[in-house]
Amino acid sequence: MFEVSGSILNCLTVFARCAILFLFASLDSALAQFSPALLQNDSYWGDGKAEFDLYDAQLMRAGQPRHCEMIVTLLRDTFTPELFADSTPASKAGPVSGIRMSQMFSAPLGLTVEQQSLSIFWNLHGDLYQALLVTASGRGHRVIKAETIPDIKSFCFESQDDHGQAGGTDLLHFDNQTHVLYDELPLRVRTIEFSKSAGEFDIQLATPLADPPAFKPAKVSYKVNERSINVEVLQGNARDHFTLDPDFPFLLREWKARDGSSFKLKNSLKVDLSNYTKTGDRERALKDPMLRHPD
Repeated sequence: MFEVSGSILNCLTVFARCAILFLFASLDSALAQFSPALLQNDSYWGDGKAEFDLYDAQLMRAGQPRHCEMIVTLLRDTFTPELFADSTPASKAGPVSGIRMSQMFSAPLGLTVEQQSLSIFWNLHGDLYQALLVTASGRGHRVIKAETIPDIKSFCFESQDDHGQAGGTDLLHFDNQTHVLYDELPLRVRTIEFSKSAGEFDIQLATPLADPPAFKPAKVSYKVNERSINVEVLQGNARDHFTLDPDFPFLLREWKARDGSSFKLKNSLKVDLSNYTKTGDRERALKDPMLRHPD
């Protein structure tokens, strides 16, 4: 049976044998630019309902756009940091309250499909605890996990395929909260402190989880206007553009990704997912005006 290895011992072994990549960024940069206000808003998350966002997607694969739907759900959840069991006693914390984002799609690839599921958990201060990416296609399965190890201020990256072959373990040190995983961006850009009409700041941005892990400098800029907030993330020649609602909860309306993929919001609901698990419930929910966010 396929099992994913997530032992902190693997990371500590790498930590002992390899030099850590030290990444330094200004303490004044992103720390003051990201706010936990969205994650901590009890009136939005405290009702037990999830934000359900349905996107019309054009995924670039093998140089061609593949049309599909992408589902993104965000809800308040609890997380037990089992990874920290072999760490110091200070890390043996109980369940942590935070926000979990789940993102999934199934895209056509000729005779087969590519299915992808991404789950990311942040605590209510906006600190990343875990990101888990599972990809399945006609060529097999792959699991990639990134976790934070606070005792040694590092991200641990692990991967494994369904043949039991591990892709290796990488340990990357971070010096402060300016380090962001690329896959976090759909929520992270919504937590920018939009107190000014425009602004820009620097972060250390990781490569996508599907790529070999590394952090590189990136610049985040935004402009607020009456109808939208435009956020741009520039890393070298790679550019991502996000269009958000100008008001809370700053829904992500459109995302033009660096690889040519694009995502456009079709529907956004605030819904108790446990009440919509039967055949026909999807259509019923999408037709219910009481569940919709205002356009």
